[in-house]
Amino acid sequence: MSKFHISCPSIRQFKSIMQEIAVVEAQCYPAYMQSLQDMTTRHQLQNYCESKDVFILQNKTTYVICTEDEVVDFASSSKLSIAELLQVKEFLIETFGNSQFYLDARKNTSYRLIKFLEKRGEITIISQEEWEWGSETFYSMNVKFN
Repeated sequence: MSKFHISCPSIRQFKSIMQEIAVVEAQCYPAYMQSLQDMTTRHQLQNYCESKDVFILQNKTTYVICTEDEVVDFASSSKLSIAELLQVKEFLIETFGNSQFYLDARKNTSYRLIKFLEKRGEITIISQEEWEWGSETFYSMNVKFN
């Protein structure tokens, strides 16, 4: 997986990355949840993330988009291998350290990963609140790595 700060890739590279992300998003989310389909500029992504500092980890099947205090989006169109899960975890640790961060975790996907990390003592859930979006259950969470 490749990781980078939004300012690092060339414009051409950025557009290519966003096209790959749009494909994964379309495979993972129903249309009403898709927000990245038409993003072609850094400025659009920064506005969407509500931050100038945006960090991305991605490959052809997975992406994680973060700001300095939030996981904005995390999607994978295939089951992650152990190596990929470790890469995601290390990316999140590099991004947040032991500071608190926020995410909206989908019950059937990222929420399971957060609960697994909590059971292993690797993460602390500070708060969580359940909410519904269409037919999906999500959890607004405030967490930190131990």
